[in-house]
Amino acid sequence: MSRQNVPDRVVHAKGIGAFGVFEATDDISDICKAKVFKVGQKTRVLARFSLGPDSSGPVDTIHEARGFAVKMYTDEGIWDLVATSSPVFFIRNPILIIMINSDRGVPDSFRFINGYGAHTFKMINNKNEYVWVKFHLRCDQCIWSGGTRKVKLMPGEHPTLSEADLSEAIAAKNYPSWTLYIQVMTDEQAKLCPFNAFDMTKIFSHKLYPLRKVGKLILNENPTNYVSQIEQAAFTPANLPPGIDVSPDQILRMRISAYIDAQQRRLGPNSRLIPINNPETNPNFRKGKSQHTNFIQIL
Repeated sequence: MSRQNVPDRVVHAKGIGAFGVFEATDDISDICKAKVFKVGQKTRVLARFSLGPDSSGPVDTIHEARGFAVKMYTDEGIWDLVATSSPVFFIRNPILIIMINSDRGVPDSFRFINGYGAHTFKMINNKNEYVWVKFHLRCDQCIWSGGTRKVKLMPGEHPTLSEADLSEAIAAKNYPSWTLYIQVMTDEQAKLCPFNAFDMTKIFSHKLYPLRKVGKLILNENPTNYVSQIEQAAFTPANLPPGIDVSPDQILRMRISAYIDAQQRRLGPNSRLIPINNPETNPNFRKGKSQHTNFIQIL
């Protein structure tokens, strides 16, 4: 009985999720060969929104960067875009916390936040040419906050306000959506950049590196089983389809190993076999904790 529950995540423990679809609307084949970006391609998606503290208890109205993790079930494998509502990470510069302490740090609902990949990633085309990019999920509902009044009044009245609003909106067929954009920097531009282009505490100038539209994400389906579909979902920046790769960002490279290690502790060594995480048919682990399928493909 002592091991009947899935342990909480180390951070972003409190969250809610929904399913939907991503549709590629604009051609970026000149810089990326990933099939998920083929114009007209529709890809099933799981999105999980969360609060940052390492506990499942905080109310939804605290000042905090919201997690926005997106799992795309592409034809070439899983793509996990592990984003937050803040465009930069404030690990080196505490003054960047000002954005979180503003009204923007208390969104009215998870429907009213942007998602930022923060890290710089690599995109590769069919000619094996590459560029550096940052991902932006821009909220189509526009950003909205209840502000200071909400922070004072709502915690005791409705501690799960953001979660309830998201699921109720989807149930009412008021489907929230986001537009995916990228900022593109060539390798030559990265070398001439006055700051480290792979430092996630920095942002790319929108004037020098304008947003380029990629596609639309719509959430239109609530989960039917919270534990198996949301709590057992495992997101990691290591899940990348052909055409998207990591950059020299040292924090990104650290997160790749750290996420997998944490997921093995939380969900067991076979976390990739859990159906929500796109189980493989030829796993390396055949017995033991978290063996979620009896089917082994004989190669």
